[in-house]
Formats: sequence, structure tokens, C-alpha cells
Amino acid sequence: MNSMIMLSESELLFLLESLREQWENSDRISENPNALSNIERVGDNYMFCCPVHSESRHSCGIMISPPHGWNCFSCDAHGNLYSLVSHIIGGSEIHAEYYIDKLFYMGSDTQKPYKINQISYKLEKIKNQRKPKQYLSEEEGLKYSGIIHPYMYKRGFTNKVIKLYELGYDSETNSIVFPVRDSEGNIRFLQRRSITGKYFLNDKGVDKRDVLYGLYYILKSGVKLKEVTIVESATDVISCYLNGLAAVALMGRYLYDEMIPQLLRLRTRSVNLFLDNDKAGIEATKGIAEKLYGYGFNVRKCDWSINFKDANEVHLARSMDSVHFEPAFKALR
Repeated sequence: MNSMIMLSESELLFLLESLREQWENSDRISENPNALSNIERVGDNYMFCCPVHSESRHSCGIMISPPHGWNCFSCDAHGNLYSLVSHIIGGSEIHAEYYIDKLFYMGSDTQKPYKINQISYKLEKIKNQRKPKQYLSEEEGLKYSGIIHPYMYKRGFTNKVIKLYELGYDSETNSIVFPVRDSEGNIRFLQRRSITGKYFLNDKGVDKRDVLYGLYYILKSGVKLKEVTIVESATDVISCYLNGLAAVALMGRYLYDEMIPQLLRLRTRSVNLFLDNDKAGIEATKGIAEKLYGYGFNVRKCDWSINFKDANEVHLARSMDSVHFEPAFKALR
């Protein structure tokens, strides 16, 4: 992480006062009763009592201007703003970033700034590695569309959604066919979902690293989103749509760097992670949340207080109203 954070003077002061309140209400205050007390502006810094060693007169200062580095002139403790926050709240710097986000971005109309340097670097790297993409013709890509199999209804799909997502049935492979379009609307490949086994099959040799299933249909609708939900499969995307959730699928459990520019097309920084409720899904959620946070997204995850495996099971049980998303990183005390 360790990217520059830019706070105004009033925001920095508010953060310091909030951290002092956090410390006062923690069970660690006996370690250092005066930590972050006696806040006073001195020149280009805010001075306060050191959070690392006990003192009665302030000898620790933080720069008012970015990057807000801090240093104790008595014990020589120092670091960046995230290290100061993490020392007070406990936990890692990722928890510190969440704490700052909660103060200034979450629950307000202010959107968190992207880590533009990281994004620019990744975009340039992706551009240099870009290879020519292979597309299917509309005729080839939609040759199964409109062929309905009862299994579609078994998954809770409606005729309207079957038509919208251009679904079909391939009798040779006995599978439901999902045309996978990129954000420009080109059909990159066909994904098949077996109706006899619980597995998906992609066309051979496809590169899905820069494709999010369902993104094209959201962009085509022209709807401005406040948030987007990330799921694992095309089936989950459709299940979310049927319950009023705009969703895109990784078609797996890994968020590639190439997918970040695709998410940016939605012009929202708020992401809900709704991956499967199993060990692999939970581990993937953790890694994806950290990556999205590193790029500047506000991230929440499904708390899975309901006992279902994935979004499609929730849809079939008509329990989507029971789904709750919680902050991916809780500030620790």
C-alpha cells in the first residue's frame, strides 16, 4: 500500500482528535494515558504527546502537508500516517486505511480518490503486454441463443433474463451456453455450464483476464451505479440481476490486474464482494478485498450469516433480502 494520502488541515486535525478518542476508549490507555493529547499547531506541524512513549509535554509532530509523516523528537518513533493510525487502533495498515475511509468517505457523498499512480502504472504495463484479441462473430457467438432448456427455469431464470443475457442450450455438450462479451460488446468466447455436473467450461485457449461477465449489459443499460457486486459465476450475475443487484463475474475466484480498468468504466468506487460461501471463496474474498483497497476502492463483503453456498442458492430460496454486506476491513480496537 504505502501510497500518499492527502488530507486538508481540518481533516488531519479531525483525524488526530478521533484517534485520541479511540485511544481513550480502548483498554490500552493505561499503557500511555497522554498519547495524542495536547494537540497544538506549531509551525507547519501539529504537535501532540507521543503515542509510543509516555510523556506529559508534547514532543511528537506530524506534518500538516502531505505525505503527513510523523516523528517523535524524544524517542525517535516515526512513520507514515497509516502507521500512526494502526498503532492506535491495532491491526495492520490496511485496517488503518479503512479507519480513515470510514471517517471521510463511507456514508457520505464524498468518494475516495483512486491510487492514480498505481492505476497508471498497471495500465501502462497492461498496454505493453497487450496481445491481439480473438473474437467470435455474432452468428457464431449467438448460434445457441434462444434455445431454452428446463434447467434454466430450475436455476430460477425467467424468459426475460434468458433473452437479456442471450442464453442458450447446446444439446451436444448438454449445457447452458453463456456468450461472454467484453465491455465493448464483442463476443470473446462461449462459456458452458453443464446441466448434469456442477462445472463450467470455456472455449479452449481463451484469455479472460480483462473480461468481467455482465459488465457489457450494465454499460449498455446506461444506469449510473452507486455500487457494483462482484461474484464468481455467470449464474450468480443473473441471480443478482433478478434481485435488483448490478453484478459482474470473475468467472473464477481471481481478480486480475487487467480487470481493474474494466471496473473503472462503471465510475463507482464502491464494491460488494459476494463470492461463494466456502473456504476457497472466503480466502479469495480476502485477497480481492486487499487488491481493490490498494487501488482505492471502498470494499464490503457478504457476511454470510445466511446458510447458502452462493448467490444463485440465495435467489432460489428467495432470501436475497437477507443478504448483508459488511466492511471488508473492520477497524480494530
